[in-house]
Amino acid sequence: MSAGRSLFANAKETIELRQGETLFRERDEGTRMFGVIDGSIELLRDGHLVTTIGPGEMFGELALIDNSPRSLQARAATDCALAAIDRRIGYGAHGQSCDA
Repeated sequence: MSAGRSLFANAKETIELRQGETLFRERDEGTRMFGVIDGSIELLRDGHLVTTIGPGEMFGELALIDNSPRSLQARAATDCALAAIDRRIGYGAHGQSCDA
C-alpha cells in the first residue's frame, strides 16, 4: 500500500483530478486542506512552480488555520487522487473544540 493510501485510508471524501486540472487558484477562499493519495500536485505562485508534492504529503492547511485566502494555485501534475479534509477535523461530535 502506498504511503498516501495508508495515511489517508479513512478519508471521508476523495477527489480525483486529471493531469493539468486546477484544484484551486491563488486568492480562492479555502475551507479544506488536502492529502495526496496517488499522483502529484504542483503548487504555483503567479504561474511559477513553487514545489511539487506527492503521496503522503498535505497542502492547503493555512486556509484552515487562519481563514486566509489561498496563497498558491494547486494543479494536478499527473492524474491524482486526493483526500479532502475540512474544518471539522479539529472538532468533536458535538461541534465543540477538542483542545489538547
